[in-house]
Amino acid sequence: MVFRFLALVLTLSSGSLWAQTASPALSQDCSEAAFKLVQAQALTGDKKAQFMLGSQQMLGKCVAYGEKNTNLGFTNVSKAAAQNYAPAMYVLGVAYLRQGLDQPAQAMLFGAAKHGFREAEIMLGMAFANQKFSKHSDISAYGWLSLALHHATAPKQQQILADKLSEVRVRLNAKDLTKAEETKTKFLQEMGGLPAFSEAL
Repeated sequence: MVFRFLALVLTLSSGSLWAQTASPALSQDCSEAAFKLVQAQALTGDKKAQFMLGSQQMLGKCVAYGEKNTNLGFTNVSKAAAQNYAPAMYVLGVAYLRQGLDQPAQAMLFGAAKHGFREAEIMLGMAFANQKFSKHSDISAYGWLSLALHHATAPKQQQILADKLSEVRVRLNAKDLTKAEETKTKFLQEMGGLPAFSEAL
């Protein structure tokens, strides 16, 4: 598998995003009443509930009221992603990467990034920079990492992205560096001003 660390990424992302998107109406706790509420809301087509339920099922988070079911969870997260729900698109993209399905992974992560989901920018940059990735492109990696660095606010994250960007830069010859800078400029023009994903938007 190209991305051995993605199993951990998916687990951490799903769990934290589930908590971040929780609301009083769709509680993140695992009581029977809360779990049934999420199920009922998901059946109405509520994308947030579909994502929460799917994440629970993929992680086996509420095993007392619903056994871990990766396939069913994937289906529910996919329903939320089909409604352009950025957290679901991101988690689905990471899941596709785990399966080695690079083309749909790229599409899902790009969709999440276009909706202001910052983690997707980072994942795309890291993916394209990985020389074992079937879609490997240092030019694309340079663009996505530059965009992610532009949006990064935490010092530690900024340093990690800057270091990775430097690593990619040294692999580029003069001609490709010019193309990479053009890609960076294009990404910043198109997505640099996008607001970060928010449930309020």
